[in-house]
Amino acid sequence: MSKSLDLLFANTEGKTVRINVDEPKDSLTAEQIGQAMETIIQSNVFTSSGGSLVSKKGARIIEQTVTEYDELTEAPVSGSGTGRISDAIKGGIGLHDWLSFISDVGFPIVVTLYLLHRIEGKLDDLNHSIQMIPVYLTQKEN
Repeated sequence: MSKSLDLLFANTEGKTVRINVDEPKDSLTAEQIGQAMETIIQSNVFTSSGGSLVSKKGARIIEQTVTEYDELTEAPVSGSGTGRISDAIKGGIGLHDWLSFISDVGFPIVVTLYLLHRIEGKLDDLNHSIQMIPVYLTQKEN
């Protein structure tokens, strides 16, 4: 489980600026956090596109549980097929499964995989044509 402390400030334009501190001490109190934020404002070491930090807006501790999958090619995909990403690329899953896949890995990755799949056939045709050039030249000479 990862933990982070978000310090929220208002800048000169009144917009919220967030400073994130990874893995804060468990023993921090609200008073200590407030004092640290006041020191940050007074020292004026941080700035934002909307100007200097001028006031405290709040602070929060965020705890996350992250599960990472090292072998995405073997990760199960909901729905039909064997659950491999290659099945998704080859069209082995339905629209609902594609939407689930997009939400799992992100739209840009899915578009990239789709385009790679589309270009693969064209590259195979091009490779075959290049390999056939000597055969055509030999036939033309005869």
